[in-house]
Amino acid sequence: MNTNLALMQCNSLIHLRLEQRFQFTGENNYKFGFDEFSELCHGSNREHLDVEKIAISLALIPHLQPETFEILMQPNESTHRLYIEFGLVENEGVVWATGQTLAFLLGEHAVERRLEVFRWLSDINVSQAHDLFDLDSACDALPLMWQALKLRPEVLNQYLLGTNAKPPAIVNNLASLLTTPLEWDALVLPKSVYDDLDEIELWLQHGRALEKDWPFEGKLRPGFRALFYGPSGTGKTLTATLLGKRTKRPVYRVDIGAVTSKYIGETEKNLEQVFVMAEKHNWLLFFDEADALFGQRVQTSGANDQFANQNVAYLLQRIEAFTGIIILATNLQNNLDDAFFRRFETAVFFVKPDEKVRLALWKNALPDLKRYDPDISLAQLARDYALTGAEIINVVRYAALKACSKGSSYLLKSDIEVGIVRAKRLQNGPESNVGRHSFF
Repeated sequence: MNTNLALMQCNSLIHLRLEQRFQFTGENNYKFGFDEFSELCHGSNREHLDVEKIAISLALIPHLQPETFEILMQPNESTHRLYIEFGLVENEGVVWATGQTLAFLLGEHAVERRLEVFRWLSDINVSQAHDLFDLDSACDALPLMWQALKLRPEVLNQYLLGTNAKPPAIVNNLASLLTTPLEWDALVLPKSVYDDLDEIELWLQHGRALEKDWPFEGKLRPGFRALFYGPSGTGKTLTATLLGKRTKRPVYRVDIGAVTSKYIGETEKNLEQVFVMAEKHNWLLFFDEADALFGQRVQTSGANDQFANQNVAYLLQRIEAFTGIIILATNLQNNLDDAFFRRFETAVFFVKPDEKVRLALWKNALPDLKRYDPDISLAQLARDYALTGAEIINVVRYAALKACSKGSSYLLKSDIEVGIVRAKRLQNGPESNVGRHSFF
């Protein structure tokens, strides 16, 4: 769809419908010129207006041509209110079209047009309305025909930015985009982990071909499910992010807090939105600290426990039916439901790095040999201190901050040693920090 032309024709269509509404009475000989609205008609049939194209044009107007709606904002002289049939709604100073507006532009026979639009918005006969717009057909407070026609963020970006469109940073306040400036060769892991990751990367690259071209229909489940488990700081999140980057897939981390909504019934609906969008746009879904959401079922001592178990059951079913790739990460493997654990195609154990890997991590964290004290022996640090990759980065960051505070660009051995002490103290848990700080 040519956006500029579609908006021009939508503006003309609004003026035409107003002219028909207020100047023609009874029967008239006016003949609708479909050629004037070619960009708003069906591609294969130029004698029928396309509901989807008009709806998209109406949804783009507040962003690109808001003055278009001014002519529809004139009050009814009889009621001193806006004309209801135009269907405009105002939210925080922005005027939006609705399904009523769409029906008005489709033309005469108002009731038939409204039924047509209602069925389209309701996703009957598998329309694409819910893929394009943020709609809630189950909302009792606001009828579907009066909900603002707002394009989903990723769809809006495609129309506004074209080929420069990027995946949205946040999806429905449920999932956030994970990015990293690092490349795959910056990842430092034990060989056993790389070996286990190989199957995931193979599926990311060839999974669609496997499902389409090989005679496995009915034998293989759609999609791929992987579990990352192991101590904190061993690279689970970075690995998931780089897997997506390496295979050109956006990676979204699901916000556990937002998903486990306190409102009954909200969890399933919110998760379903994320799953549907991930399947459509080929996203990699990443559940961090998944044990908090997918933990063992609890004994039902009340309504909250009952709904918690229902959410777990829903998730088990939805993940099994998911046609894309999901990675779940946890520091606590034993907290996962046994039935859930069996649903993974692969499980990758992120072990604590050994001395060889720790040395590579130190070298990776300190690539510039001119920036640190020559008395610092990376081999000795790797041998003497069992730190994870995240802890090594924290040590280097602390030493770099100390250098900055002294107006220096040189890392001192003493600051590295203090950073290691701080990292070890965090390893021992909050008890080791008792009495060290007072904020009151």
